Amino acid sequence: MNTRERFLAMGLVLLVLVGLGGYFFVSQFYFGPLQNRKATIEFLTKEIQTRNDKIEQVKANKAQFEYWRMVSLPPDEDLARREYEKYLSELLRKHGLTAGAFSVTPRPPDSKSSPMLPGKKPIYTVLSFNVQAHASVANFVEMMEGFYRTPLLHQIKKISLIRPATRRPDQAPDELDINFTVEALSVSGADPRPQLMPIDRRMLSAQLDLATALPRGPLAALAASLLANEEGPLGPNKLATQNRDYTVLVAKDIFHGPLPTKEVISGPDEEAIRYVYLTDITKTSRRTEAFLYDRLNNQRTRLRAEVAFDSFRIADNKDETLVRGKIVSIGERDVLLDVDEKYYQIHIGQSLEEALKKALITRKQLDTTFSVLAGVGGP
Repeated sequence: MNTRERFLAMGLVLLVLVGLGGYFFVSQFYFGPLQNRKATIEFLTKEIQTRNDKIEQVKANKAQFEYWRMVSLPPDEDLARREYEKYLSELLRKHGLTAGAFSVTPRPPDSKSSPMLPGKKPIYTVLSFNVQAHASVANFVEMMEGFYRTPLLHQIKKISLIRPATRRPDQAPDELDINFTVEALSVSGADPRPQLMPIDRRMLSAQLDLATALPRGPLAALAASLLANEEGPLGPNKLATQNRDYTVLVAKDIFHGPLPTKEVISGPDEEAIRYVYLTDITKTSRRTEAFLYDRLNNQRTRLRAEVAFDSFRIADNKDETLVRGKIVSIGERDVLLDVDEKYYQIHIGQSLEEALKKALITRKQLDTTFSVLAGVGGP
């Protein structure tokens, strides 16, 4: 190897060493910190997302806990047990059970099975009741529906329905021996109240706002009354929903078989309005209107809550009037009707027959509510 070749070899080695040194320097002092920084950013991003998820979960749990507090039994255990026992007895009597046909026995309250808050305070106390009753399947189904329409934090835990082994002299043919256990919760931090049923502050606030804003408006009084109703839009949720027909359970009575069919003589009202449905509600810049559609006669009736256009009439195929009323208001998905001095609400997809089965409030009750609200809201 001559001198020139040695210089070239040394230059090549030096160039390789400089390249390796440069690569090491860039990797050590640039790419390495950059990768570490990216990894740190990814870790912190995931940590922030995890904490945000926890915050959202806490908010959701807080909202749920506030709802539990609202529908909880009163915090006073003696008051809660006494009033709830009275509620159960009245519920049973309301659905056809006489005083001698049932018994409600309270059990000792239980707070040991509850999770604990800081300071070893239970989140809730369980109040249990054993109920023994003699009733038909129909009465028991009605009682269950009423139970789950009640806005309280309670549930039925165990149910036993058996045919009586021996028949009593006063026993009805379809009567069963019924035993069930009820559990109701009194949540820690629930607002003290002298009565069993909860009162939502939002409903009271809405009543005051409506009464103050429209002290002479009958719609304000009606709306406030509907809000205050346990089944109103601001009322606590209930497990039993309005659009379910629980009476079909009675037709599947496994103890006595299906009930004998009875000949039902239907009047023209019942026969015709069952085919009349609220099909749609439309809104434009000029007006809001809804339509009732008669499936039987293929006719549409326009509904508008405007002066001179707020009356409606439903007739049969002989043009005999079946229902005549006025439109009070049209909402996003329902219409408020005034029929025979009673107010009804019909939802999209609901039949007129179903809507007219239960009035929201009568005009007399509306006047009473208006007087109360006018007194609360001021002149």
